[in-house]
Amino acid sequence: TKVRVASRDDTIAEMKQSLAKLRTQKLDLMQLHNVRDPNQDIGLLRDWKAQGVCRYIGITSSFERDYEAVEAVLRREKPDFFQINYSLADRESEKRLIPLAADVGAAVLTNLPFGRGRLFRATRGRKLPDWAAEFDAGSWAQLFLKYLLGNPAVTAVIPGTDKPQYMVDNLNAGRGRMPDAAQRKRIVELYESFA
Repeated sequence: TKVRVASRDDTIAEMKQSLAKLRTQKLDLMQLHNVRDPNQDIGLLRDWKAQGVCRYIGITSSFERDYEAVEAVLRREKPDFFQINYSLADRESEKRLIPLAADVGAAVLTNLPFGRGRLFRATRGRKLPDWAAEFDAGSWAQLFLKYLLGNPAVTAVIPGTDKPQYMVDNLNAGRGRMPDAAQRKRIVELYESFA
């Protein structure tokens, strides 16, 4: 789960509320959500980890305007996990943040893999290219997700959906072959030709 950046007391209260809502005393991962301050520390999360309340700690961001602050915190704090927005339509994190996370040993979770819907709007009415079968992509969603999963620094992708049929389609992106560097480049070129 995630906790907002707030005062120490508010953060503790929110973390305790998460435990109560989840009906548990232990979490696998607690993340400081949407880091904006380059001086932000994750000491409180480290305390919870030391006490055994959470197994891993991390930081998140979904806003490019905060990337400089996130980079500073990631470099200094070296969290266990790092969650960032990343898609074909939003590749800025691919330049510095995702490689930095790998360098500091943080597992990389990616969110907003469909670019807040931009990818589906760009491909609406377009046929999936035949060459997508080379890496077992059977739908546009699978192609978009496999592009991310093909990045060796990415640990997991968080697509988010409320439709069971989309969940099944998204899960199928994790099956079969993943695109290699040349295929990932071809995917980018295809997407850019639509833009």
